[in-house]
Amino acid sequence: MAKEKSRAGAKAFVRYYTELINYSWATGATEALRSTGSKTCDACQAAANGVESVISEGGFKRGADWHPTAVLVVPLEPANAPIINVAISVNKGQFKETRKAEARRIDPAIYHFDFYLQWRSQRWVITQIEGT
Repeated sequence: MAKEKSRAGAKAFVRYYTELINYSWATGATEALRSTGSKTCDACQAAANGVESVISEGGFKRGADWHPTAVLVVPLEPANAPIINVAISVNKGQFKETRKAEARRIDPAIYHFDFYLQWRSQRWVITQIEGT
């Protein structure tokens, strides 16, 4: 469904992106995560760069996985460039920025984001992510 040019497909694509965030932190593999965002999506590039930087420095994130709890299409946006409003529940976890850094606790929280999408070359691409 995440590959369909539809409202449901756009929502499924954003859910897929949150799965890629979790997968990238668990494995260190960021290729798929990078492929979902446009080169001009600063937040997309920062997400992949952050994973790579922390892991290359011997750090980690354990737990604190992203779980979308509400995924809504903002009304009146073009079908080929929707904005998807997402509430993301993050469970507790632990984060260590480098091998020598102190591990920090991550408390459960809910975050809200707007994902700006475009349909390009028969697939969805994230052009921007904004915290709301």
